[in-house]
Amino acid sequence: MKASRIAFLFGAGVSYAAGAPSTLDITDVVVKGKYKKYLMVENCSDYYLDLYDKHYHGNEIFPPHVEILQRGVNEIRPFIKVLKKLVVENYSPRKLVNYEEIFYLAAQIEDAISDEHDNPALLPIVKRLNRYEDFRELGVGYFSGKSCDYIRGVVKSLLFNIPSTTKKFLDVKKSIQSLAVESLNRFKVVDVFSLNHDRLFEMALSESADLNQNQDGFSIYGFVAHDYGSLRWDQKQFDQDAFSILLYKLHGSVDWFKLYKGAFGPIIIPPSEENSLNSFWSDSRYRDLNYRVFLVGTFNKMLEYSHGIFSDLHCHFRERLYGVNHLIISGYGFADKGINSDILEWFSRNSKNIAIVIHPNPVDLKLTARPGARRWLFPETIEDDCRQMDDMLFGNTNAQITPRPPKSNRNPIIIKKGIERVNWEEIKEHL
Repeated sequence: MKASRIAFLFGAGVSYAAGAPSTLDITDVVVKGKYKKYLMVENCSDYYLDLYDKHYHGNEIFPPHVEILQRGVNEIRPFIKVLKKLVVENYSPRKLVNYEEIFYLAAQIEDAISDEHDNPALLPIVKRLNRYEDFRELGVGYFSGKSCDYIRGVVKSLLFNIPSTTKKFLDVKKSIQSLAVESLNRFKVVDVFSLNHDRLFEMALSESADLNQNQDGFSIYGFVAHDYGSLRWDQKQFDQDAFSILLYKLHGSVDWFKLYKGAFGPIIIPPSEENSLNSFWSDSRYRDLNYRVFLVGTFNKMLEYSHGIFSDLHCHFRERLYGVNHLIISGYGFADKGINSDILEWFSRNSKNIAIVIHPNPVDLKLTARPGARRWLFPETIEDDCRQMDDMLFGNTNAQITPRPPKSNRNPIIIKKGIERVNWEEIKEHL
């Protein structure tokens, strides 16, 4: 594997700039269903926006029992609204609750009831939910699990086909391609870490002749004659020296599927060519392939980082950061504590490491970033955070009991622009 001296970390804000729905847009759909009819296929842990999902079932048409399928979603949404209410009660009135936080609560409840992850603090919430007559027959555990399925299905449906011919999309794609090409001209090897579920970066890289030597960890699985050109995850692909751009999708992708039920098994990307795709879904081995591999939620993501494909990806993430002196960050709200820890550890490890944050409105980061990352981005907030802690623990904002962290002479460089408006010259002057 070639050494790299520069890396990019992209978050959902880049996809939003390209025309994808925002976090609050997705939340509105999850809670209110204000988009199209959401349909649930019985005996399947996936939800859909339309009666057709060609990528999922080839040319198969869903049964015409719309009212039955709709009923499956209608029984979930009241539970979702109650979960949102519980989350709102425990947050500041100024904070806007999003679908990731609702998912996190649902996942915690499901894991606690199933003894997957014990959490005694959830017992009062479970007891409170059991008081609702509508949830008693099937049980809180059932509704929690189906709520997670529902939210994942909504996310998949809204992010799977972002319009790719709009000016917004083309501007962002062009910017990504330009930055990647200029980076290659100087550094020869570039790491791209993405937290996005959509296929924006795959499209940007594959549609540029200058960037076709890229690798995302998937290769053609040629050992079986009837795989129709589908791709399978193989982390050893990153070890080949032939590739100059390495794409790591740290939170998975809406087009990744798990071959077998359970925690383990091959991860597959179905073929893209239409005839091969139809043959693929007609094959009995793949007909019931229904679990898409991507992460939703907040702190539950850190549990997922420890196993399966996400363990592989995050091992590569940390390893590759050791060889990087320049990290360009765009579209990331610094809300993932696991990712934040890796970034801050990398930054403090070497005084020559430089972090450049591209964001059109940096003030928004003060609202979205976790406290540790916020203090790193905006050192002026340290005193305010310590006063809030003194007030919470001791009832006195002037107590000054909470230890103040030492001031740093090094902080990230913030470029106040969107990714679509940034050029390489603006970045180069800081390298």
